[in-house]
Amino acid sequence: QTLKLVMLLVLHTDLTSTLNSSKFLKMLMSSCVLLKDQDTWYVVLTKKDLVYQLFTQYTKMQQEMLKTLLWTGVKVLEQLGCKVTDTAKGICVEGPEHGNIHGIDIDMNDFSDQTMTLAAMAPYADAPVHISHIGHIRLQESDRIHAIVTELRRAGIRCEEEEDALTIYPGVPHAAVIKTYEDHRMAMAFSLLGLRTDGIIIDDPLCCKKTFENYFELFTMLTQE
Repeated sequence: QTLKLVMLLVLHTDLTSTLNSSKFLKMLMSSCVLLKDQDTWYVVLTKKDLVYQLFTQYTKMQQEMLKTLLWTGVKVLEQLGCKVTDTAKGICVEGPEHGNIHGIDIDMNDFSDQTMTLAAMAPYADAPVHISHIGHIRLQESDRIHAIVTELRRAGIRCEEEEDALTIYPGVPHAAVIKTYEDHRMAMAFSLLGLRTDGIIIDDPLCCKKTFENYFELFTMLTQE
C-alpha cells in the first residue's frame, strides 16, 4: 500500500494533537520507507499492524474525548437550568419552565468550539453570561471573540469584549443579517437566534459545508416538526 507523503503530514498533524509527537513519528517512520517517483514522494508501509495499532489507539482516544465533551456540555446545560435525561433513545434536553436559561460564569478553555453556541443562547438568559479563557479562538477560522460580539451587537445585544473573554447581557434580539466571516460555527450557532427572533438572516450559510453540509436542511426539518 502506498500513500503520498502529504498524507503522512496530514496524519501527523491530526494524530499528534493526542499522541506524543516524537514517539508517534518514530513509530510511524519505523513502519515505512520513502520512495520517490519523478517529483512525488511516496510512503510505503512495511509494518501494517503497527500502523493499524496507531489508528486504533487514536480512535479510542477520540471516542473518549468526544464522550467527555458530550458530558461536559450536558453539565453546562444543567447549570443553565435545563433538565437533562439520559434515555434509551439518547439524551433528552428540556428547557427551563419559565423559558429563560440562567446566567453563568464559565471557563470554556477545554471546549471552546461551543463558545458560539452558548453566546447565541446568552441573550435569553436571566443574568449576564461570562465566558472566559478562550483567547485562542481569535486565531481560528475567524477572530471568533470579535465576531461573536460584533454580530450580537448587530442584533441589538449588549456585549463586552476582552482579550480572552466576553460578557453577554440579557436582551431582546431584533432582526439582523448575521455575517459569518466564512466560519462554519458562526453560521450554525447564530441560526439559533432565529428560533425566538424573526428576521434573523445568516449571510453565506453554505460556509457550514466544511463540517455539516446539510445543517440548514436538518435545522429547517427539526423546526418545522
